[in-house]
Amino acid sequence: MAAEPPQQTQTNSKIHKRVKRLSAVILRLEAGKFVSNRSLGRYLLPAELDDYLQLCDQQKSLRAQLKQKPQAIQHYAEILKRADFAHNQATAYSGQLDTDKARLFFHQAHVQYQQALETLIQAVESEPELQRWLDRPVSMAIPAQLLPELMPRIVDSSSRFKHQDHPLHLIEIAKSDLKLQAVRKARAELLANAIDA
Repeated sequence: MAAEPPQQTQTNSKIHKRVKRLSAVILRLEAGKFVSNRSLGRYLLPAELDDYLQLCDQQKSLRAQLKQKPQAIQHYAEILKRADFAHNQATAYSGQLDTDKARLFFHQAHVQYQQALETLIQAVESEPELQRWLDRPVSMAIPAQLLPELMPRIVDSSSRFKHQDHPLHLIEIAKSDLKLQAVRKARAELLANAIDA
């Protein structure tokens, strides 16, 4: 068995150390621990760090864009919030076996969901580009049964009923997830290059 040349051994040692360091950073990030950009700069190559910072800038502009919702979308969100509140109240009262109050709140929720959908349909018919602010396509017909899980949600909503498959250009990603993504990518590329060498 031939011994590896000294240069090859030194290169493998450097790659192994860097993979080990990147893996430690990944573990920290996965554990929810904070890793500063300065620390990240010690583990990533300059090009990798630039890619990460560029993604951060994209997310910053996305967050600014999401704060500037059109008036029609804001109005829909307000009505939807009231309808969700009424539905939650109805559910709570039905759990307490107070059927009269439950019935009252279910009716109130139904009326407000209907009002919200009518408002949204009218807005989307006049401005189809508003659709990009929603997590699902808007049906131009109001269904007979209006439930919270059937209602379109604003893409930056924290509702448990929001669909996660909205357009990629409107996905918000946490900074820690961007860091994790960058470090994983750097490790994967390092390992791929080590295998090719």
